[in-house]
Amino acid sequence: MLHFLKEFWEENRTVLIILSVLTGVIAFVYWYPALNAKGILEDISIVLAIPSIFLSFAVINFLQVDKGNIEVYINRMHAKDTLNKKYKSRAKEALDDMFSEMETLVPGYLKYLNNNGNNASSNIKNCKEGASKLNSFYCETSYYIFYSYLPTVASEGLGDLEKLSKGEGNSSLPINFISLQEKEEIKAKLGELCHTMAWENKLKDREKELIKCLFDEESGLMRKYLDTCFCAYAKLKEDEEIGSGKGHEV
Repeated sequence: MLHFLKEFWEENRTVLIILSVLTGVIAFVYWYPALNAKGILEDISIVLAIPSIFLSFAVINFLQVDKGNIEVYINRMHAKDTLNKKYKSRAKEALDDMFSEMETLVPGYLKYLNNNGNNASSNIKNCKEGASKLNSFYCETSYYIFYSYLPTVASEGLGDLEKLSKGEGNSSLPINFISLQEKEEIKAKLGELCHTMAWENKLKDREKELIKCLFDEESGLMRKYLDTCFCAYAKLKEDEEIGSGKGHEV
């Protein structure tokens, strides 16, 4: 916004100075003979009417509004809307098909960590196979979660996501939301889980840290992501019911 105002001032400095002087002259001529205190608000609106017209032309000229620009804007918004619908549909499909399984996978990794050196081969196998599933689920849902759902949550009166995660603001209970700042970190950690884990009975120190970073009960990135997905999934199903008319049934 400040950049826009600065650019507008530099582009229209002369016009703005002339308008300021013109406004002052009009005000002096209009009010000097006899100041009518009772009609001062009406007087102000009259005084500002002429400069406002000139200022409007300056703004329109600065923004260069024409048919071509409007068409470009409409096309961009249409493309953005189409893209959002595509990723929303992909996320909904992944949540329908995979969300329950993702939640059941998480405890296995903590079991793998806690039973370090004494793990059943079946649990190690499940964790190894689950890594690619978790990564696939993230790839299918992350665009919708980070670029559609979370901005909507922040803009619909729930407040700051960080405060919500601490149980502050409009929520009486903490909501363990993932944050946009953690998007690249969780992507990288899931990549490590898929490609750098040895999947042996005894974990290396870096593997312990990786599992803890992703699956810790309080601060694990994948835990937070699945909590966020749970809320997003509930919202998607609610919107679907409203769209089909079920949400208004009594």
